[in-house]
Amino acid sequence: MLDFMRRHTRTWLIKIILGAVILVFIFWGVGTIRARRADMVAEVNGRIITRADYQRAYSNVLRNYQQVYGDALSGELLKKMNLEKVVLDGIIKDVLVQEGAAGLDIRVTDEEINEYIRSMPVFNEGDRFSEERYRSILKNVHLTPAAFEEGLRKELLWAKVADTLGRLAKVSDDEVWNAFQYANRQINLAYIPFTAAAFKNQVKIEASTLRQYFTGHQEDYRVPARVRVRLAHFLFKDYVHKVNVSPAEVENYYKSNTEAFREPERRRVSHIFFALKPAATGEEIARTQTRAEEALKKAKSSEDFAALARQFSEDKSALRGGDLGYLQQGTTDPSFERVVFSLEKGGISPVVRSKAGLHIIKVTEVVTSAVKPLTAVAPDIKKVLTENKVRESAMAEATRTYEQIIRAGGLDRYARVQNLPLIETGFFSEQDEVEGVGREAGLNRAALALKKGEVSSLIKLPQGYFVCEVMERRDSFIPKFEEIEVKVKADFAENQATKLAESEANKFISELKGGQQFSDMISKYKLSARETGFISPNALSGKKFPFAGSAQELSMLTPAHPYIQRPIKAGDAFYVVSLAGTKEAPKDLYETQKNAIKEKLLMVQKDTILKGWLDGLKKDAEIEYGEEFEKYR
Repeated sequence: MLDFMRRHTRTWLIKIILGAVILVFIFWGVGTIRARRADMVAEVNGRIITRADYQRAYSNVLRNYQQVYGDALSGELLKKMNLEKVVLDGIIKDVLVQEGAAGLDIRVTDEEINEYIRSMPVFNEGDRFSEERYRSILKNVHLTPAAFEEGLRKELLWAKVADTLGRLAKVSDDEVWNAFQYANRQINLAYIPFTAAAFKNQVKIEASTLRQYFTGHQEDYRVPARVRVRLAHFLFKDYVHKVNVSPAEVENYYKSNTEAFREPERRRVSHIFFALKPAATGEEIARTQTRAEEALKKAKSSEDFAALARQFSEDKSALRGGDLGYLQQGTTDPSFERVVFSLEKGGISPVVRSKAGLHIIKVTEVVTSAVKPLTAVAPDIKKVLTENKVRESAMAEATRTYEQIIRAGGLDRYARVQNLPLIETGFFSEQDEVEGVGREAGLNRAALALKKGEVSSLIKLPQGYFVCEVMERRDSFIPKFEEIEVKVKADFAENQATKLAESEANKFISELKGGQQFSDMISKYKLSARETGFISPNALSGKKFPFAGSAQELSMLTPAHPYIQRPIKAGDAFYVVSLAGTKEAPKDLYETQKNAIKEKLLMVQKDTILKGWLDGLKKDAEIEYGEEFEKYR
């Protein structure tokens, strides 16, 4: 039992497919409180997820992403990630898995938790489990034993579910062989482009037809609204010389934000690394483990660790005696990191498994967490305070001036009296660049929302604050046909030629479906086909071929089904593609890959089974969302 749990709580299948990489130890408190419905984020089969549950989970997930992305984690990126929905879905999934596991009569006992914890080398002193070390390590990572054990219980529960359902996955020898051929065979594709340009001379243009086309496509010719404005600006760069930051202000900021300047603990680490392929067989893992244990014995017997790394290590760090430099928490593989920050200076770990392989880790130096001295950060603090003062000064003057502009009855009137320099632009639309400002959507939108003579509110842009007054406005309109007849004629010809090209390509494929041979059709239509030459199907997805966007469909072509079922549109052409030849992968190569391929296919099947099980649980569940979270249904 312990072996399978240890094996599966480290597998990518559980952590990636079931989404537990970031969520382990995050949702452990969900469902422990029967909360008031007013505080409800969601209710899953009668179990209430409270706002406190959600906020705790969201904060922990966000903290993990901040460690991964650092300063690159912007509000826009979080929006693209849809993090709020991801977190809520994760909590709901966690509740469903607990209930689903109970339905399968799968449980994790206290004895199994204790046995697993005692088997973790990170908690050992010498060769024995140490309760004191266990509690000390958890304290360092801000976890209580109860929280850690509850999180571990859920991780092991997921592992048991995966193990139980995973036994349903079966892969036949034929499936392995077909997958091998698909991955390793080479194909030669013949292709013919039917371009719009080749059919333009067949397009007949009549006056009545051209007018009909214009009537049906009038919006394509709409001229957008344009305005011409005068601008008053309050640029940040003009205020830099007007502000001053004193040493006392720098010191006060430093004292008020001391923790912001704390350097995290860093550890200089060396390792001896033994690589493992993602699909390594049990036999390969065992052989590698044996080699690693031999190296560990030598390291423990006081042999030169750097010399051993140069002898055994299978990565570039071997050239440096295994030195990986300084590491801090949140910057490397979690399983590797946990061991690094549990060792004392000079300590050598047992053999540790990570995603990349096996490691023997040695901590050669520990730099404790400390606050940077004021002298080291004073220039940065001064820069921040200067920027703040510059923005405050610009805003204050812009606000005062804006109030006076409104009282004066407009920007132009105020500027003439106060001799305020203004920028007068040419006409611009929402998409155009504005003279003296650049391409700033905020200004364009604000200006185009105004009528002639109206003054905008203060507009904040990256370079400063602006006020604009509309001098002239030209509303959006559709030109008369006579004014753009030449363009309409060109567009119509292109449109019709494109339709002819697509029609001819479809006709070609239709005759192939009727039994005609590709080579005979080329002669019949007096066409010439190009060929890719023999390439791996994976190479189709590159930029070399115009139909790369359909690489997956093309890679599925076989001698029994040699041509595509519809033309592929790429650029101004429609492509007809047919399989011109194949080269099977050699059978001796199959013997070296079949075990790895079978493992991958089994993982895919397990993925499908687990996903289907989870989808079924969610479909059958009674899930009610709080009003604020209804949008995430």
